[in-house]
Amino acid sequence: MDRPDGVSSEGVDSATSSAIAQLPWPEVRLKIDADPRLILPVGALEQHGPHLPVGSNIVIARHVARAVAAATGILRAPTLSYGVTVGGGPYAGRAGLRRKTLHRVVNELVQRWEDDGIEHFAIITAHRFEPHL
Repeated sequence: MDRPDGVSSEGVDSATSSAIAQLPWPEVRLKIDADPRLILPVGALEQHGPHLPVGSNIVIARHVARAVAAATGILRAPTLSYGVTVGGGPYAGRAGLRRKTLHRVVNELVQRWEDDGIEHFAIITAHRFEPHL
């Protein structure tokens, strides 16, 4: 429940937040009506050498999406943390989807958000692999 100053009980300022997951649905509706755009960050869990976390693509995509949303006020969806990863090797922690599965997931999400009134999507990825581009 929101306090009179517009800050939710979770500490989120619903007047300035652009993160769909942190807003109650009536606030999301108002924001879509005012600006029917949505940012969807998409990451991947894969190796980047022994010195970086397997979630590097997730962290980068989320950070860029947050920065763009903060600068523009565009709504931001939660980060889709699983992308297409291929190959084997001795890399523990990798987890991925097939190309067709990723495309199906993204298409279904986009269709649902279109039903809510979203007209334009910016899909941000830090994974420079063809199925993500």
